[in-house]
Amino acid sequence: MAQGIAGAQRAGEIDDAALDPLLAASSIMTLIMGLMHAETLVPQLIGEAAWRDFIAAGVERLLAPR
Repeated sequence: MAQGIAGAQRAGEIDDAALDPLLAASSIMTLIMGLMHAETLVPQLIGEAAWRDFIAAGVERLLAPR
């Protein structure tokens, strides 16, 4: 994932040269691992469009240019 983020930076798809690809990838993977437990922690959110949109926006903010 870090290599993909670095490649996106080189291609201009991620316009933040200061973004550390390894830290960004680690953050995203940590989020994914947490989401894997969502069905036990917050089962009422599974399948909710607002929850999905909230998570997607968080990842976008992480990778967005500053």
